[in-house]
Amino acid sequence: MQCENCGKKVYANETCVCGQKAPKKNNGGVRTNTVICFILLMISALCLILTLSLRTVVNKNLLVKSVEEVELAEIEVDNGKKLDRYIYDEYIADERITVENVDNLLKDPFIKDFLVEKINAYQNFALDDGELPYITSDDIVKLIDDNQELLFNEAGLRFLEPDKAELKEDLSALDDFEKFSKDVLDTTFMTKLVQTFFSYANVIFLIAFMAVIFIQWLIVYKVNERRASKMMIRYGIAVLIPSLLVLASVLTFTFVPDIDMADQILSSVKTPFYVLSLVFVALGGFIMAVGVAANKKYKSSKTIGEVKTEIPVAPLNTPVEPSAVRTEQSVTENVTKSEIQNICPQCSFENKETASFCSRCGTKLK
Repeated sequence: MQCENCGKKVYANETCVCGQKAPKKNNGGVRTNTVICFILLMISALCLILTLSLRTVVNKNLLVKSVEEVELAEIEVDNGKKLDRYIYDEYIADERITVENVDNLLKDPFIKDFLVEKINAYQNFALDDGELPYITSDDIVKLIDDNQELLFNEAGLRFLEPDKAELKEDLSALDDFEKFSKDVLDTTFMTKLVQTFFSYANVIFLIAFMAVIFIQWLIVYKVNERRASKMMIRYGIAVLIPSLLVLASVLTFTFVPDIDMADQILSSVKTPFYVLSLVFVALGGFIMAVGVAANKKYKSSKTIGEVKTEIPVAPLNTPVEPSAVRTEQSVTENVTKSEIQNICPQCSFENKETASFCSRCGTKLK
């Protein structure tokens, strides 16, 4: 918009170089649009980071590889105590069974095979290639039943019917979760929601949606005479916030002692989240930096425009030259003329009759 005082270009709700405050233009609408765009952009950026990361984990089979590579017996679970020693101290009361027996059982492939089978089933479900799998008490009982010979040879244990019943009772929470999942989670809506979240189409949609937010936000600022640099700063911040949250979550997960076991199993799975969050941090930081640079450039040009020239004043008791007398007379004539035609007494520029400040040098006229 043009300044009402001097006619120069000025943005809404900002001060012109002549000192006149520009009026607000649709201020409430612009603020509402900014809040909506900011929230939608944060959600979109967060979903995009998670979708890309999870797709990488599934497509590259990172979780399966991590489980296959980890040594279960060597996992530290309780202040540096390894899993075999932890199981022995907490759950074994029979003196005939040693830590070595527990260690040998953990090293046998039947446990990893069971975990890998379930992980693959979950991954297939996420990619719309199978039904939602469950881990129930019956699955655990069957796992032990199928490996009775190994348990007997290693620990001298027989898995009898009373033992199975007791184990099923201890694992009843798994059955309760299965019932809850079938009633609430394993529905057509939730299934499609999960599979859509993992889909490649969702990645394309989120990228396009973030681009639409950028264009719409920019248009609203332009139409309402706002600086695009301010919009870019806000856009960059909205991308930075979820990126930093994901990055902080990955780093926090690494250093929380209570989840060391999960951290060791999922160490390679964290890499996509770490890398992609850094990519979006860089993206948000770049957009914000461009906005800050443009904003700084505008303020610098505005400062130059506000520089005023001063009339040199002759020292006291200095002989007045004829030319100085003529200059003084000229200034006096300009002042008199300016009172009629609103001419600046400083630079002799003819301003609008309603102008309060000179549009050339900024001198106050009235």
